[in-house]
Amino acid sequence: MKKDISMAALIQWVYGAQKAHTVIDQGRGLLPDERRADGRAVREVSGCGVARCMDNGVLGVEIDYYGPDMGSLHVDADEVHSMVRMAQDIRMFDYIQVGQIIHYGQTGIVPDWMPGAVPSIRPVVGRKGRVKMLYADPKRQRGAYACEVEIVLTPQQIEMARDVYAKFVDAMEKLKLFYQDNPLKLNSFQVVELGLERVPWEKNVDLGVSIS
Repeated sequence: MKKDISMAALIQWVYGAQKAHTVIDQGRGLLPDERRADGRAVREVSGCGVARCMDNGVLGVEIDYYGPDMGSLHVDADEVHSMVRMAQDIRMFDYIQVGQIIHYGQTGIVPDWMPGAVPSIRPVVGRKGRVKMLYADPKRQRGAYACEVEIVLTPQQIEMARDVYAKFVDAMEKLKLFYQDNPLKLNSFQVVELGLERVPWEKNVDLGVSIS
């Protein structure tokens, strides 16, 4: 029976537990002739499995329990990583989103969408630690009527950060829909949901301007 899983959890399993990007990049799971054809060094290893355990220890790979060890990357991890890598070629999403997905899978960290951020300004402080003032008579520095301010965070910077996050979620959504439309692509898992907030900043909308 397949295990229900979110797309977010599946990606973290592929790159966090299985470390598919590392396994593929180092040629694990390939037959000797395949590795030679791919220009990779082939080394003889112990048939008792000790060498493979040492390999896994170096890679930091966790052994899964969804079937017997066939001496290769889990077929579902292989499938998902292959799909992510070819996404740019089939115009599912671009190489930046590929990097975002792999980074999220490794770390569990989503792109920074600036939680709680609002446009902000602050007083300009001079070399002596005093706030710079505006004067009615600048030459004599008399008649101070306001302090100088500088922009700390603009609306455009916040919008840009959230656009980057939205594109990451869009890529994850496309992967989710692909595996929901093609359930036979995965042997051990069934993708049932996204597992990510699409617009988390809408939970606490604050249109004010802060002064720090």
